[in-house]
Amino acid sequence: MNMDDLLEKYISELGEDTKLDEFSTKERQLQLPGLKHKWVGRLMRHKMSFSKLEDELNSTIESFTDEAVAGAAFQVSRAKAKSAILNHSTIKGLKNKIKNEEIIIEFLEKVERVMTSMSFDIKNIVEIMKLETL
Repeated sequence: MNMDDLLEKYISELGEDTKLDEFSTKERQLQLPGLKHKWVGRLMRHKMSFSKLEDELNSTIESFTDEAVAGAAFQVSRAKAKSAILNHSTIKGLKNKIKNEEIIIEFLEKVERVMTSMSFDIKNIVEIMKLETL
C-alpha cells in the first residue's frame, strides 16, 4: 500500500474512531483506551520503520561509497564518492520512503493528541447532557 492510500485509510478510520453523539457517548468513552492503544501502536510501528529505513540508507550510502572508491580507475576521495552516489536512484528512493514515514509519524503524533483530548470532549458532552436534563 502506498503512503497516499495509507494516509487516506488512517484519516477515514480516525473519522470513525472520533465520531461522537449523544447516543454513543458512553460507548465511545468505554472504547477510548482501546482506540488510544491502536493509534499509539501504529505510531510506534512507523517510528520503528523510520529507524530501519534510516539505518538502511546509511548502510547503503556506505556500501556504495566503498564500491565507488574501490572500483575507481583513479584515486577518488570518500567525500567525492559519497557526494556522487547521493544522486543514485536507490538512495533517492530510500530518502523518499523516509520522508513519507516522517509525514505519517507527524500525522499519528497529532492523532495521539486528538485521542487524549477526546476524554475532555466526552466529559464536556456529559456535562451538557446533565444541564439539558435539569
